[in-house]
Amino acid sequence: MKKTALPLAIIFVFVVLVAFSALRHNYLSNIYRPPEKIPQMYKSVSVQVEEPTTVMVAVLVDKDGKPVQDSLIRSSGDPLVDEDALKQALRFKYEPATLGKRIVEGWVTIPVKYYPRPDTDEQARTN
Repeated sequence: MKKTALPLAIIFVFVVLVAFSALRHNYLSNIYRPPEKIPQMYKSVSVQVEEPTTVMVAVLVDKDGKPVQDSLIRSSGDPLVDEDALKQALRFKYEPATLGKRIVEGWVTIPVKYYPRPDTDEQARTN
């Protein structure tokens, strides 16, 4: 047991020294942060759904925070809803990605959620 404890202790000390060296030299500041969607809501008037559904869309965001390309990741099963989700994703505003302190372009995956509209005629009849 003593024969394996010494190499493990040496490895542990080496890992700790490397970690402190990385912190001291600020190597960890080059961590990638992906772009983020700025929270906002859009109402889609062109698409109606019968039950709640979510479409997953990937968007390439440039250095200025503008969406430049989109891609469908998970479909709702309805081509009209999917097309509307792609249009909505390109209308959103984004915070650009960073790599350390540099602003870079990057991909972000966002859920675009759809909910059924309440039937106004049915609500009027029940009141």
